Parts: sequence; C-alpha cells; structure tokens
Amino acid sequence: MDGPLPEDPDAPEWGRVKPAYVPMSGQVTLDPPYRWWAPTVRSLYARALWNRDEIAFLLEWNDPTESGPIPDAATLQFPAAGGSGGKPYF
Repeated sequence: MDGPLPEDPDAPEWGRVKPAYVPMSGQVTLDPPYRWWAPTVRSLYARALWNRDEIAFLLEWNDPTESGPIPDAATLQFPAAGGSGGKPYF
C-alpha cells in the first residue's frame, strides 16, 4: 500500500482486503489457575495492510459476553529471529 496506513477500523482500505479465518483454542500453556480450556471466542478474522515502513492488522471477532470495565484485547507475537521452519511448540 502506498502512503500511510489507516488508523480507523472502518476505513475503506480494510474492505479491499480479504479476511483470513483463524480458528482459536483455549489457553492451555499456562499453569493453573490461568488455563482456560473453553474460551467464548472460538475464531476471528484477520486482515493486514502494509507499506514500506509499517504493517497494520485488523482483528475482528464475535464476543457474546459483556466486557465490563476491562475492554477486549488481542496480542500478536512474532519471532525475534528467523526460525528453522519447524512448527512451534504448543
């Protein structure tokens, strides 16, 4: 993409990107009591836009629960260096 990336999730540029469907599972890598075997959000749609200097992601999901005082959030994790091409450990 040429120029700055959109900051508004409703910007028309996002509508020109085909979303990728991402199934999700529970958080089972942490020790109890932080494991969460049955999350309420089971999938999301991800879109990405980039230019020479930046990349932006739009993540969308259907959450049937009330968020209360803590807003919904997501984290993306990237490797610090190139890997061997093997699958990550889960």
